[in-house]
Amino acid sequence: MEKQNDSIIKERNWCHIFDNNYIDVGRIGNDKDMASATFFLENSTDKNQFIDTIVTSCGCTLAYYNKKVIRPNTKDSVVIKIDLHNVRGRFIQLARVYFHGCNENPVTLTVKGIKEW
Repeated sequence: MEKQNDSIIKERNWCHIFDNNYIDVGRIGNDKDMASATFFLENSTDKNQFIDTIVTSCGCTLAYYNKKVIRPNTKDSVVIKIDLHNVRGRFIQLARVYFHGCNENPVTLTVKGIKEW
């Protein structure tokens, strides 16, 4: 791996750039049972790419993403939704994004917040 920081991962000339890989959704009122975070990415390569799969850290967390090709120099998004029905207090959930051809180095997205009582 050439370089890794909060928003860029490069592997074998593939470059998956998320605007941010960490979102704090803040305080969620006790009358709400769902948290949602949208992560934006751009295919800055000259090749078509796509997400093979997204694996979440808990059954209460779902990932929604485009299963079609992400063309060069185009943008797309990944939406992470967390069911907070049985959550009280602080929460942190992870989603690992596996891109085709780069499955040994998934991009980890993190969503955190506080569910009020």
